[in-house]
Amino acid sequence: MIEAILKELGFSENTTLVYTRLLERGSSSARQLAETISMPRSSIYDHLNILLENGLIIEQDEDSKKLFQINDIGQLKQLMKNKIESLEIQSKNIDRYHPIQQEKNNEPKIRHFRGTEQVRKILNDLYWYDHTQILSIWPMEEMIAVLGTHYLENFNRKRIKNKNHLRVIWPKDKTVNIDQFPFLGIGKKHLRDLRIAPLNMTWNMGHTIYENKVAFISSRKETFGFIVQSKDFAELMRAQFEVVWNISKVSTYKPPIKDAFLETL
Repeated sequence: MIEAILKELGFSENTTLVYTRLLERGSSSARQLAETISMPRSSIYDHLNILLENGLIIEQDEDSKKLFQINDIGQLKQLMKNKIESLEIQSKNIDRYHPIQQEKNNEPKIRHFRGTEQVRKILNDLYWYDHTQILSIWPMEEMIAVLGTHYLENFNRKRIKNKNHLRVIWPKDKTVNIDQFPFLGIGKKHLRDLRIAPLNMTWNMGHTIYENKVAFISSRKETFGFIVQSKDFAELMRAQFEVVWNISKVSTYKPPIKDAFLETL
């Protein structure tokens, strides 16, 4: 756990090793660290200096000998907070370029995906968006077979955290028991409205509309997909979606009082 945090903060593997060794042993000299880690003392000092500069360790003199020990663990939390604040600032800077990039990139694009692993990356494109309405015509039974429950559970967890509201239509012959798949819950907290298409309407391929894109995913028999990026095409598909939405029935599913999936968010 500590190793992963230090890695995310940009510390090298050896600097992390020195830190975790001090965490395990308590107060130690550079010589003791060099012996236990099997690293030259000069290199140990390089890593100790990095940790000192970041306030993660402190240096003390004891009997004319320099000893090093872990500082308050709260300093590590402060570094994490500073990193998050820095990334948020950089994120805002990126947003400034988004309109410029859109203006320079108006030509429609199509990206193709083939095979299970590639197809699973299609919905990952939605992770870049937040507070976005998603429209899906989705054969749920087939999509579970293609994408897998673990992937869809993680996807819906991230979708809810990103505040992306989903309006979805399932064909009647491709519905699933929501109680068996809690991540498919409906209602305000799940940010999902569900309708069931008329009995005479069915399909094996699903598509999802968001922003100026439409993502298609085939059935398990063909296992391919593609994303079309085009404002005109997305508007056309939205119009078609509304037609099917208006003739579809609101789901009669009643959510349980205690929702296990929402408790994991």
